[in-house]
Amino acid sequence: ENERMFFYLIISLRQRKGYRKVHLFLKEKEDKTFRVMIKKI
Repeated sequence: ENERMFFYLIISLRQRKGYRKVHLFLKEKEDKTFRVMIKKI
């Protein structure tokens, strides 16, 4: 369920042109899987 929440969070942020915020968030998390998800979206 957490992955699903992050997935929707990323989509909503990108729709609001908040891609940079997501990128910074992922840098803090240092989670490669979410970075791959963003590239796939």
